[in-house]
Amino acid sequence: MSRPGRHFLTIAGLVLVASSVGRAQVGEVPVLASVYPPGATVGTVVEWAIAGRNLPKVGTIRISGGGVDILEFRVKNETSATARVRVDPAALEGYREVRIEGASGVSNLAIVRVDRLPQVVEVEPNDDPLKAQVVGVGTVVAGVLRPRDLDHYQVQGTPGERVTLDLEARRLGISIAPVVTVSSVKGTCLAQGRESRGGDRDCRMTIVVPPEGAFVVQVRDNVFGGHDLARYRLRFDPAPFATALFPLGGVKGRTIEVELSGGNLPFPLRKSVSLPDLSGSYLDPGDFQGPERPVAGPGGKLVVGDGPEFEEPFRSPSCSPPEVLIGQTINGRIAQAGEVDGYRFKIKAGQKIRARVVADAIGSWLDSVLTIRDETGAMLAENDDSRAPSPPDRPRVVSVAGIPEPSADSTIEYEAKADGTLTIEVADRFGEGGLEYGYRLAIGPPRPDFSVTLLLGNANASSRSLRNLNQARSVRTSPGQFGVFNLRPGTSVPINFVVTPEGRPGPLEVRAEGLPEGVTAEPVVVRLGSDDDASTVADFLLIRVAAYARPYLSEFRIVATTTGSGDRLEREGSATIGIDSVAVSDRPITRALTRFPLRILGEATPLFIGPPAPPSLREVEVAGSLLLGDQLDLPLGFSGIFSAEDGSTLEAKIEGIGMSARVVHLTGRTANSEGRMVDPTVRVVASIDAHPGLHIVLVTFTPVVGPPVEREVKVEARVPIEVRSLAGSVTLRPGDETTFPIEIHREPGFEGEVEVWLEDLPTGVRAGPVVATGSGTSKVEVRLSMVAEAEQLVGETGLRVVGMARMPGGNVRIDSKVRPMIRARPAEN
Repeated sequence: MSRPGRHFLTIAGLVLVASSVGRAQVGEVPVLASVYPPGATVGTVVEWAIAGRNLPKVGTIRISGGGVDILEFRVKNETSATARVRVDPAALEGYREVRIEGASGVSNLAIVRVDRLPQVVEVEPNDDPLKAQVVGVGTVVAGVLRPRDLDHYQVQGTPGERVTLDLEARRLGISIAPVVTVSSVKGTCLAQGRESRGGDRDCRMTIVVPPEGAFVVQVRDNVFGGHDLARYRLRFDPAPFATALFPLGGVKGRTIEVELSGGNLPFPLRKSVSLPDLSGSYLDPGDFQGPERPVAGPGGKLVVGDGPEFEEPFRSPSCSPPEVLIGQTINGRIAQAGEVDGYRFKIKAGQKIRARVVADAIGSWLDSVLTIRDETGAMLAENDDSRAPSPPDRPRVVSVAGIPEPSADSTIEYEAKADGTLTIEVADRFGEGGLEYGYRLAIGPPRPDFSVTLLLGNANASSRSLRNLNQARSVRTSPGQFGVFNLRPGTSVPINFVVTPEGRPGPLEVRAEGLPEGVTAEPVVVRLGSDDDASTVADFLLIRVAAYARPYLSEFRIVATTTGSGDRLEREGSATIGIDSVAVSDRPITRALTRFPLRILGEATPLFIGPPAPPSLREVEVAGSLLLGDQLDLPLGFSGIFSAEDGSTLEAKIEGIGMSARVVHLTGRTANSEGRMVDPTVRVVASIDAHPGLHIVLVTFTPVVGPPVEREVKVEARVPIEVRSLAGSVTLRPGDETTFPIEIHREPGFEGEVEVWLEDLPTGVRAGPVVATGSGTSKVEVRLSMVAEAEQLVGETGLRVVGMARMPGGNVRIDSKVRPMIRARPAEN
């Protein structure tokens, strides 16, 4: 279904269509808070304690992957149940997604680990090292960190034996900041481990069993936080672990040899990995088989490419860079600190290329910097990443729209000015290096491509919402918020998505696959911009559940396909959801999904025949202010039930550059948690380039029967801040420093960050920017300095005071209306 005349928006002015399905109450859908112990051993039967909400309405447990059977599920009360689970001896090890299901819906997901190590459960009290629980090497203990809790375990092994201590918490969806301290049985500290590098940020370390044949391990949270559901698994594994993979990908449909190294692995391991025949996808290589037992890898992904491939050859620093061809993908590694990898390639005048590093996004420790140089060594182009400078181990989150924050990977697009041989260099931003700093560097002509991101809610907020679901009945969730759709017959729900194109891939068809009988979603054709850098486009798929649909559970995915560039490109839509259900720290844990359970609820109802009484549109009121780079919702009121499915239409228009208006809740009114009806809303967006002032929003309602009804609404767009100089002038002479006071006035509704700086500075005068937070009116001071070698100022120079407000739709720049002066300070007598 193509939507002619529909406005497609850039991400700066993103408009989302809100769900027409009533938000599900906690009292309706089961909530899964905890599975304890959060794991199971292959070839055994384990009993899980299930904690959550609405458990009497649960009928079964569903676990991803095969080889795990539910023998018994027994409900104790509203918030607790037990389950007996059998794991087949041939079941694959790894992390599994668990959801509980009943007639009222499917829950959020929890994560457990299927393991080969025997599992024991923590026995309290063990806060005192003298009362440490005794366990052996080759086991895993499942524990809980409660507030101010210290858990102690005495581990018995063979003197001289190397043991890997692997604490799993964030990998299980729990935001513990672990501190693992190892001591001798006499109390001497031997080692301490904290969060590791990489994606999971759990703790891994190595210990050699001392001559006494035992050692004591203490587990705590970094800030002594805790919770009754703050679960962890501590593995005492005699097998080593690794931290590096190489290469990080290969050509689709082929088998490649992957090397595992780093960590405490005494020598590299290799195995053959068959890549799927779908370029652009990712593959988990799984565990590697060591001499005696499997060895855990770093958890990174392999990229499936189109080819051809080139592997960085071994060479000394004095050797000239190897020559590669445009169109190749290079598999390389920054093997040591300070290393810079260079590759030469020939190019013609006017030829365009795109060079891209893939590393951080798939688990490499590399924070890449990409540089192109000419034959003299002069820099022609450079790119780091779109993220501001930060420590290399800072965890990434997602934006307020639910879009993952960009990775630290680099991309350069370059057009040659003349024939010649260029050199492209890869380095680490922080000058680091090692086995873990692998990368894939693709150098080729700009090729059309795209990605599809499903917007199922802010994953950071979802984590907090999930925590609240365990505490308050008044908390609601929206369909899809936790990666699952619980829908009633006769309802519909839009799935918002954004398409981010590269180049011009042509029109896309976005569709849903795997929907059950009675559930439909008409494909949507998305037409992208005609320029080389087409903007991100927002749209939605409307999932409709027929009134006669029977209760059913299925799994669907969103797929987008284009053939506009000549080659057929197909990409899956992915969504990032929050899975952290325990408020131990303020670091949300997210998970990317491409498959989504869909549960048709309740009993089917007869198909409704005949249109309802036609509604009428009331006057539209404005509540709140509209700021540049933000949006404002205008609730609409109807005297009857509005439904777009009966043929009625509802449109919104607005004039002005950078202004847009759109109807959300377009599929009609639905019952909210109190049983009242929720009317559609007009969402007005002012981009950062919009003109301040009054704008007219025209809302037109055309019923099935009767003439159209129009409502005009005046909306004022305002700049979010005003910056004022509190000093009319400032004096400086070479070698001086001073401060310059600036006042920031924020409009109501804006409490974001404001960056303030000075422009039009004379030669030799410097002024660093200042970032301010808060609300209302505040004052900051910008420090000015004049280098001692600068020439004395002559006359007066007008300065420009600039403020930059960080808005959801982008950064809004505001200059001061009055320009203060800077002049020379008189010489002292």
